[in-house]
Amino acid sequence: MIRSRFLSWLGRICSLWGLILMVMVCGCGKADRDFTFPVVITINNGDWGQVQSQPEGISCPDDCVEYYLEGTQLTLTAIPENWSKFEVWKGDCQGTDPIILVDVSDALTCAAEFAELAGTLHILSIEVRGSGTGTVMSLPTGIQCPDDCDQAFEENTQVTLIAVSQEGSQFEGWAGDCEGLQPQISIDMDASKSCTANFSFISEDSFALDLVLAGDGSGSAAAVFSKLLKNSGFARMRL
Repeated sequence: MIRSRFLSWLGRICSLWGLILMVMVCGCGKADRDFTFPVVITINNGDWGQVQSQPEGISCPDDCVEYYLEGTQLTLTAIPENWSKFEVWKGDCQGTDPIILVDVSDALTCAAEFAELAGTLHILSIEVRGSGTGTVMSLPTGIQCPDDCDQAFEENTQVTLIAVSQEGSQFEGWAGDCEGLQPQISIDMDASKSCTANFSFISEDSFALDLVLAGDGSGSAAAVFSKLLKNSGFARMRL
């Protein structure tokens, strides 16, 4: 009769001496597992606002619970309805900024609180025009045009508008009560206002050309573009 005895388990699981392999949640193989944690959103009044997440998953008050992988950088955006405003985050989320970034390292419960607008109110209306496509967002939150293009603000609220062009389009400028060529502008809501964001389509023949002024003197430069220049190999002109 051949006599033998068990020495140890081999492999990546856990090397345990003895005859019984005990698989316990003691960190064994933790690096090979994907941990998820729930993020729970509550709203003090679901008729006054909503909370959206990026990455997607939360669209509260309709969908207020979502599981995310450990280490996910989650952006939560509180969006008030036309007659309300965002007040504060409570619970595991803190602050008065309607857009916050949280690190999902554990289960989280965040409460978004909204309040009714009070005093004199003014309406900000946004319109998106042009051959191109784009969106306009506001801070404080409330406008996400072309889906939601009208929002009431309390008198003298400073509102920042941000125009974001979609792929294949470019922002051309503001019109109406908003002026300028920069995609981000600020306006004072001392009256009801209407602003238009213009986007244009970028054709396949379009290309970028940088003009760099150099030297000790001062001056200006202008260029006439053509399809020939597109294939000339020049991406930058130094004047």
